Amino acid sequence: MIVKKLAIFRFEASSIIGAGHAIRSCVLADALIEEDWICKVVTTLTTYDFIPKMDRFERIEPKNFYDNPITCNLLVVDNYELDQVYESHFRLFAKKIMVIDDLANRMHDCDILLDQTYGRDAESYKDLVPQHCKVLAGSDYVLLRKEFIELRPKALEKRRQTTEVKRILVSMGGGDQQNYTLKALEAVKESGFTGAIDIVLGFTSTNTESVKNYVASLPNECTIHVNADMPKIMYDADLAIGAAGTSVWERCCLGLPQYLFQIAENQSDIIKKFTHSNFMTFYVATNTAYQEYVSFRNIDGLGVLRLMCYLNPTYDKANYFISHTKICEKDIDLIFNWQQSSELRRFSFNQEKPSCEEHKKWFCEKLISASIFEKIIANEVPCGALRLDYCFENNSWKLSWYILPEFQRKGIGTIALNFSKKLAVGKMVNAFVFKENISSQKAMKKADFKLITNDQNGFYYAC
Repeated sequence: MIVKKLAIFRFEASSIIGAGHAIRSCVLADALIEEDWICKVVTTLTTYDFIPKMDRFERIEPKNFYDNPITCNLLVVDNYELDQVYESHFRLFAKKIMVIDDLANRMHDCDILLDQTYGRDAESYKDLVPQHCKVLAGSDYVLLRKEFIELRPKALEKRRQTTEVKRILVSMGGGDQQNYTLKALEAVKESGFTGAIDIVLGFTSTNTESVKNYVASLPNECTIHVNADMPKIMYDADLAIGAAGTSVWERCCLGLPQYLFQIAENQSDIIKKFTHSNFMTFYVATNTAYQEYVSFRNIDGLGVLRLMCYLNPTYDKANYFISHTKICEKDIDLIFNWQQSSELRRFSFNQEKPSCEEHKKWFCEKLISASIFEKIIANEVPCGALRLDYCFENNSWKLSWYILPEFQRKGIGTIALNFSKKLAVGKMVNAFVFKENISSQKAMKKADFKLITNDQNGFYYAC
């Protein structure tokens, strides 16, 4: 009998704290459950009252958990009030301890630390975590629900075609004690905007009555949502006005321009990076430059899949730990050098080596498109790349990949193909392999890709 792995999450949510800690932790919990883990939550009853959907997880009272620790494979701590003293208490009971943070202001005793703040790097935690701790920092590790990832390609295409603001989303998160929702609506009215407005309120919002009364005085078509389908509402909107919390990353993933309110102290860093003066007035009152600032749409929301490499590690035949990370601007020279390899180009549709200018143009286009572009890493050494290009015609992904010659025949290609299936988040992946490329054909079979058809040049696979 296979014994399932156990992950325990420690976080809180309330009208004061907000729902951010719970949301990002639950994204990870759901990903682990898909990998056949068991997940439980250590939190107060207030969290479950504040977020009704939490009842899908078994709840453990915090004091009971502290007094009687449970042996587990993973303990995830996402709580600003807790630090290394709390974490060390469970060191003998948790095989691995992970911390989710975005303050970088206290010591931690953990094996993995994730900070999804845009622009954050591992150096911020240099003196705050043990030497062995793996720090995953920056927006490449944003934890988003798969519904946002699935909708991203179509959303980016919609933004590209948008020329004016017709629909505004107002959403201040789970806790809005100071009624910033009303302040946002007042600003929209003052701007003279006449389009539609979607207003999202939390389950336990105390502002419902005042918002309803104010909406009644507006000439706009207004809809108030509770328990909203956020991916769809964000997709439909042309501009968002919201709190600078967890939802920032959801809006970025869907390329939705946004005006931000700081409603908590820990949101100040995000505000500094994302906004400038008169941002809302600029977008609500004018349509002329809508295309110029599509908010950080290079945030792809695939962080949970990159994180899962460290929680469910995969090894090649030489026992190298294999992971993947997003290809970004700093990788332009690395990828250019790889594309000059005659050995790698031998199995490319275009076997001519690109010039520096040709590569630069192609590389920049891929970074701002809906493509998924990942480096394959073996024991922290880059060893190849995979790219998924979205096909609107049949709602699928087209796969391209290569492994450097010195890393071939170690099983890394098969691992990369399995990564690609997860990155596609349930959509079909298609690939072509030349007849002479025997090793890739074998990798396709091992990764359970099915042979669909063939021509005189090679074979077409799908999974």
